[in-house]
Amino acid sequence: MDRRYYLAQAGEGQNDTADLVEHYLQVGSGRKFDPSPTFRSSRYLDATPGVRETGQDPFLHYLLDTVGEATLTDTLAGLTDADVGMLRARFDADWYLRSYPDVEASGNDPFVHYLTTGWRERRDPSPSFSTGAYLDLYSDIRDSGINPFRHWVLHGIGEGRSNGKAASSLASAASLSAGERQVLTRMVDIERYQAYVADAGPDPVLPLAAHFGLDGANADKAVLSFQAARHVATYPELAGTDQEPLLHYLFAVVGEPALRELFVDKPIEVTRAICEQFDAAWYLYSYPDVEASGQDALIHYMTVGWRENRDPSQEFSTRAYLLRYPDIIEAGMHPFQHWVTFGKDEGRSGVSSARNFRNRPYTPSITAILVNDDADPLTPECVFAIAGQTYEDLSFLVVGTPLSDASRAALEARTRHARIGYLSGDGAVPLSDLLHRAAAQASGDLLWFVRGRGVHDFEFLARLTSSFADNSVQLGFGRRLEPHDTNFAVTQDELARQMEGWARHATTPAAVWFPEHLRTGRMAVDQYSFLWRRRILCDDVWHRAGDYRHLGLWHLYLHMASGGQIATVRDALMRIPAALPPMPSNDDFRSDVARLTAEVGSVWPTTHGVAGLASVSEAVKRHVLVVTHGIFAGGAENLPIQLANELAARGIIVSMLIFKVDLNPEMRATLNPGVSIYEADWVMEYGSEQFLRDIGCSLIHSHGVIGEMFFFRLSDGPLPVPYVATLHGSYEASSSSELPERFIAKIVRNVDLFIYTADKNLVPLLRHQVRPERIIKMINAMPVDEAPFPRTRAGMGIAEDAVVFTLVGRGIPEKGWSTAINAFRAVRDLNPHRPMHLCLVGEGEEPDRLKPLHADDPSISFLGFQLRIHGLYRMTDVAIVPTRFAGESFPLCIIQALQVSVPVIATDVGEIASMLEVDGVAGGVVVEGSPVDAVFDARFTEAMHGLIDDERRERISRGAGVLGRGYDMGAFTDQYVAVYERVIRDFAASRPLMAADGDTADAV
Repeated sequence: MDRRYYLAQAGEGQNDTADLVEHYLQVGSGRKFDPSPTFRSSRYLDATPGVRETGQDPFLHYLLDTVGEATLTDTLAGLTDADVGMLRARFDADWYLRSYPDVEASGNDPFVHYLTTGWRERRDPSPSFSTGAYLDLYSDIRDSGINPFRHWVLHGIGEGRSNGKAASSLASAASLSAGERQVLTRMVDIERYQAYVADAGPDPVLPLAAHFGLDGANADKAVLSFQAARHVATYPELAGTDQEPLLHYLFAVVGEPALRELFVDKPIEVTRAICEQFDAAWYLYSYPDVEASGQDALIHYMTVGWRENRDPSQEFSTRAYLLRYPDIIEAGMHPFQHWVTFGKDEGRSGVSSARNFRNRPYTPSITAILVNDDADPLTPECVFAIAGQTYEDLSFLVVGTPLSDASRAALEARTRHARIGYLSGDGAVPLSDLLHRAAAQASGDLLWFVRGRGVHDFEFLARLTSSFADNSVQLGFGRRLEPHDTNFAVTQDELARQMEGWARHATTPAAVWFPEHLRTGRMAVDQYSFLWRRRILCDDVWHRAGDYRHLGLWHLYLHMASGGQIATVRDALMRIPAALPPMPSNDDFRSDVARLTAEVGSVWPTTHGVAGLASVSEAVKRHVLVVTHGIFAGGAENLPIQLANELAARGIIVSMLIFKVDLNPEMRATLNPGVSIYEADWVMEYGSEQFLRDIGCSLIHSHGVIGEMFFFRLSDGPLPVPYVATLHGSYEASSSSELPERFIAKIVRNVDLFIYTADKNLVPLLRHQVRPERIIKMINAMPVDEAPFPRTRAGMGIAEDAVVFTLVGRGIPEKGWSTAINAFRAVRDLNPHRPMHLCLVGEGEEPDRLKPLHADDPSISFLGFQLRIHGLYRMTDVAIVPTRFAGESFPLCIIQALQVSVPVIATDVGEIASMLEVDGVAGGVVVEGSPVDAVFDARFTEAMHGLIDDERRERISRGAGVLGRGYDMGAFTDQYVAVYERVIRDFAASRPLMAADGDTADAV
C-alpha cells in the first residue's frame, strides 16, 4: 500500500502501517478506495469478473491468489517502507502500462507485476532504466539473481553503475569522415532515429533508412538489432567515455569497407531483398554468442557469419549451398546474396537437410519412467505436468519409493490407469539398478527418465521427441530453467510465441559432447530429465554405474549415446523451482571425475583438449562407420545391417551413413537401435572430415561405390581414418559418366583395403594397378532367421503337394522378373497334372508393371516386400535367381535359401557357380546367361522343369543344406573384425611415412 496516496482518500488518523491496512480492510475496500496509485480495483474487477461475483476484496485476491503469498514474501524480503518508496519514485506506472498492454488488460498492479514477474521477462520499469542491459552489463547482479532495478535504485546509483540505457544518439555523427558519413547516411535515417531515441520505448531499435523499408509483415525487419549496452559490456573500455557505442561498432569493429560493400556498393533493391529474406530474430536465437555481444544480426552474418557457415534463416543453409554449387565459390560470390538475387529464380535449393529433421512425421511409443526418491520426491506439480504432456503415445512407469497421495492422484487423474505401471523400491536400491529394472520392463521405443522437482511445459516431450526423427540422435535433453534465469517466469503462451518457427535442430556428436563437458566441468549437475532411444545395454554397464558416488548417470549417458549424437532442444523447457546445489568438490567427486575421464578416454579415440583422454592407438573401443545406400531391401543393403548388428553385439561402436533417407520401417526394425544412422546430406553440410573426427570414427567400411564417390569427391587428400571398401558389384554397374576412370584411379590411391566377393569386382581396379596387398577375397554370410513366414501355404491357396518356386529380388528388370513368370508358365504347361505356384518377393517398377498383367492367375503371388525370407524359403521347394544384373556378385538370397536346404536355380554370373557347387557337393543348378530374352527364358524353363522331379529335388536339397552351413555369420564377423584391426594398425604405422614423404595421396 502507498500511505500518502491512501490517506489522500481516507483522511488522516491512521498512525502506522497496521492501522492503514486495518482501515482498508474494514472501511476502504467497501468504499472503493484504491490501496495505491498503481492498483485500480475497478480495472482488476473488469479483468476478473469472477472475483466481483464472489464479493472478494480485489486487492487481497490479487495479492494472495494471483501473485501468491510466497512470491510476495520473496520479493519484499529485506525491503523497508523507505526502500519501497524509493522504488516507487523511480517506477513509471503509466509508461509501463502503455508499453506493456497485456499487463493493463490483466488488471495487474504494474509496480507489483514488475517486481515479481516483469523483471524476469526483461521488461523495463521506466524509459530511464533497461533491465536486460543492466543484467548484461553486470555479471555479478546477473549471477546473484537480484532484481536489477532494485539493486540499481538502492545501491547501483551510489556505486556509479549505468542505468543500462547506452543507446547512441548519433550526436557525434558529424565528426565522421566523409566516407563513414556516406555509409551511415545510406544505412540509417539519422534524424528519424534521433527523434526516436528522444522518446525511447521499452526496447529501442535502430530503423534503417526509408529506402530499405519493407512492407506488411516484414516491416519489423527494417531495423538494426544492435544492442548498445551489450556492446559496451563486450568493450568495457567504452564505459565512461564520450565514444558512441554504435559508431564504435560500425567503424572500429566492422569497418567501413565491409559496410560500404553491404549498404553502398550494392543496388538498393539487392540490399532490400536481403533484408526481406534475413531472419534477425531467428539468427540471434540460434547464435546466442552474437546476441550476447550486442552485434547486429544482419551485419554480422553478411560480413562474418557466412564465412563461419552460419545460416541467415531456417530457409537457407550457407554450407549446403556452397557444397551443392561449387560455381558460387569459384565466382567468389556471397552465397546468400546469390540465392536471393539469382539462385531462387534458377531453381537452386538453399534448404538445409538438417532443418527438416524436427518437421518429419515421427511418433514413436514412449515410456515415461518416473523415479521417485524420498530425498527428492516427485511433487504433485511435477507429476501433473508430466501426465499432461500433449504427446499422445505415452505410458508411465513409476519406480522407487511410492508416490505421495497427492502426486499419485495428480498422475491418475490425467491418465488412463492401464497405461501406468509401478515398480517399487525401498529407497536403498541404487538409482542405476532402478533404471536397469525399469528399462527392462518398459515397452516404449524411447524412454523418458524423470526425477526430482522439475516442472515440464506441456509441450516438452513433443518438442524433444521431434529431434529423434534424426536417427543419429541417441540421447536428448531439454532446456532447464532455474529461478535466476530470464525466462523462468515467462508464461508458456509467451514462450510459444517467442519460439514459433525456431525449431533449430541442435545436436552434438557424443565424442565431442563428453570431452567438452569434462573440460568445462559441466557434468557438475545431474540432469533431471532426459530422453533415450531404448536398446539393450549389457548388465555390466548398469552395474558399473553403481560404482560411482556422484556421476553414475554420466557413465550411463556415455553408453546410451554410443556412436550417436546428443540433442539439446532449447524450446523443450523444464523449470526447477529452486536453484540446484553444485556438486561437491570432495575427494569422492574428484575420484568420480577421474574415473569418468578414463572411461571416456577408453571409448573415444580423440582428446578434444582434455588431459588424460586416450590417443588413437590407446583407444580400447573401435567405432566403425558402415556406409550403405540406405535402409531398404537389397543384398548390398541387408548385409551391412546384419554386419552392424553383429559388430554391435560384440561391443564395437557402430554407426551407419546412408544416402537414401526414406527408410523401410520393417528393415529399420531389424537394425539395432543403438546403431546411429547419419544422412549423407547432413554430413556434407557438417564437413565430411570434421564429421569423421567428431564422431570418433576409427574406420570407414563402405558397401558400395556411392561411399567412395561421397568421401573422395569431398576430400582432395587421404581421410583422417582408414577406409575399407567391400565390392558388391556397384563398380561394374556404374556407367563411365557416373564413375570416370580418373576417379577410379583416385579411389584406388586412397582406399586402404578392397574386399571383393567375385573375381569380376577386380576388373575396374586392375586397370589402375591396385596393389596386391590391398585386396582380399571374402564370401558373404547371413544370420539365420528362425521366425516363420506370416502366411501359410494353405492360407495362400497353395496345394500341399504343389511345387513352389520363389524369386526374391529388387524390383528391376535385370533381376529377371519376366523370365521367372515366363519360365514358370512354360513349366506349368509342360506339367499340367502337377500343381505348382510362383511367389515373387520385392518392390519396384518391374513388379508394379507385371502385377496387373497376371492378376487373374491364382498360381502367381506378388508378395511385395517381405521381411521373413528364411521363413518363406521354408515353404518353398525351389529358389530361382534369373538375374542378368551387371553388378551381381554374391547374392544373399542364395545364401538364405541354402541355409534352409532349398535348392537354387540361378544364372552363372559373379560367384554364383562357386556358391552352388563346392568340392562336388551341389546345392542347385547353374544356368548359362544370354542377352536374348527368348534363349534365356528357355534355359530357365529347362532348369525349372528338371527340378519338378521330387527325387532329384530332394537330392539337391540335401546338398544345399551342406553348403548353407558354410555361411556362418559369427565366423564371417570374426574375419571382418580381424581385417579392421589389421587395417587400423597399418594405417597408424603409415602416418609417419606419409608425413615424411610429403605425398599423402600416394603414401596411403
